[in-house]
Amino acid sequence: MDGFHEVRFPLDISLRGSGGPQRKTDIVMLGSGREQRNARWERSRRRYEAGYGIKTLAALSAVIAFFEERRGRLYGFRWRDRSDYSSGLPGAAVTPLDQTIGQGDGTKAVFQLIKTYGAAFAPYTRAIVKPVQGDGACRSGRRREERYERF
Repeated sequence: MDGFHEVRFPLDISLRGSGGPQRKTDIVMLGSGREQRNARWERSRRRYEAGYGIKTLAALSAVIAFFEERRGRLYGFRWRDRSDYSSGLPGAAVTPLDQTIGQGDGTKAVFQLIKTYGAAFAPYTRAIVKPVQGDGACRSGRRREERYERF
């Protein structure tokens, strides 16, 4: 991904921030009284407000330095979303069985890391394009494979 710095926003500030996924949907009222809905964005986008996490002058100074080093919005960076950082349910331990990322056919060896929201009516799948290596795990058959941090 071009224009991205492999650095995490100060964790103590992001954990007190707010935000999450957003969607852009138009709702048009038809002459018959029915509604027509149009999703303007195919995928949700995440938006966060860090201001709630700034409680001291030192924290403000850290955010300003971070912002200036990224040249404002020119370069992306990592953000720890306290409400959606794990492959499993909130508060549950991460296991290799949390998400199904694909079914092998004996020859396919590379799968996109994903997270699926919902299960019954209309599940939404989000690609995890920049996992942080650490303490999660993938499973192939009965063997644990490569490790990743909670996303």
